Amino acid sequence: MPGEPAAKHPYPAQKDTASGNDQSTSMQGKGTLDRAGMVDAMLVASRSLVAITARSLASTDYDVTLPQYRTLVILYHRGPLSSVEVAEELSVNPSTATRMVDRLCAKRLVVKHSVGNDRRKLRLTLTKRGATLVGQVLEARGIELSKVLDQIPEDAWPALYEALSALSRASGDGASVHVGLFT
Repeated sequence: MPGEPAAKHPYPAQKDTASGNDQSTSMQGKGTLDRAGMVDAMLVASRSLVAITARSLASTDYDVTLPQYRTLVILYHRGPLSSVEVAEELSVNPSTATRMVDRLCAKRLVVKHSVGNDRRKLRLTLTKRGATLVGQVLEARGIELSKVLDQIPEDAWPALYEALSALSRASGDGASVHVGLFT
């Protein structure tokens, strides 16, 4: 209503340090989405990608949760690692990572190896079975993402590629679009 203060949006604007412009309004003048609209679009896209991963995981014969799968992917791309390193990658407490790894060991997807003669220092490695699972999910995701891509006009692909590359870089994940998102 006129005269009432505008409702505060849950996604705060940030200053573009190079230009000093408020990023929530810098896109509005171009007839495109504002910051809140972009955040909402990213949330929807994120949900869609997670749903594709969940469906791909469910299509396998393995009983693995999404957080467990994420642990397998970390070991697939960066392993062997210690439990502490896995916890850091997952942004969880070491005890949480240890419990998750123990479950994955019980499922014969991960194995613990001693480092040298010190039995307290353990490295975690995917088993062949664990690597097979990750490969199956990646393949199933690729097929489903290809079907999604079929619904997007080819002339939009370069902009989509650039946007996904920028998102990957900005997220700080370190993953390249060439490797794949959420892999």
